[in-house]
Amino acid sequence: MVQAKSKLQPAVTRAFESRPDHSWGDKIYNTLFADELHLVKQLPSYWCKEVDHVHVDYVGGMGIEMKFNLSAPRPWPAAVIDTDLAHSNSYFAGRIALKNHLVWGELYAEAKAFLERVGAAQKRQDEFAESVKQVITTYTTLAPALKAWPPLWDLLDEHTKARHKEIKSSPKTVVTPDVDFDKLTAQITAAKLSV
Repeated sequence: MVQAKSKLQPAVTRAFESRPDHSWGDKIYNTLFADELHLVKQLPSYWCKEVDHVHVDYVGGMGIEMKFNLSAPRPWPAAVIDTDLAHSNSYFAGRIALKNHLVWGELYAEAKAFLERVGAAQKRQDEFAESVKQVITTYTTLAPALKAWPPLWDLLDEHTKARHKEIKSSPKTVVTPDVDFDKLTAQITAAKLSV
């Protein structure tokens, strides 16, 4: 009936799209294997498994679960990595945990800001949906809910709108939910304007 979460989904999607850039894949790879790259390049390509991305589970102890593409397939060590900079987080090639080291400071800051943006967008979405639910459950029928907060109409699906237009009258109940209607209206207006 009500599509409250979907109205704020574009903001959540934009937050997810603001993830750290894939160029981090090459930066991480080149930093991890700086001392070994010249040796690995001398080996025939079939001596090493190649990966096309680096999957970072943690950076500095913070869980990020991000995959960074490499600009080209690169050799990956068969043995478990355990250095001052990182350790293998599993036996699958390309999955690592970057240790708490100054060299990862910029990535840590970008990932933390990204996770905070996503968390804030999802929190706003959940709060909005919960407030809309509170408006709906406060009233026994749709008409009083629409009278209390007219922008609710924009959240209804077409079937519900059509059914509402058919209804002639219903008993009147005066109940006011404990919701900030101005805040809800501002959020739906911002969602319409893609802010």
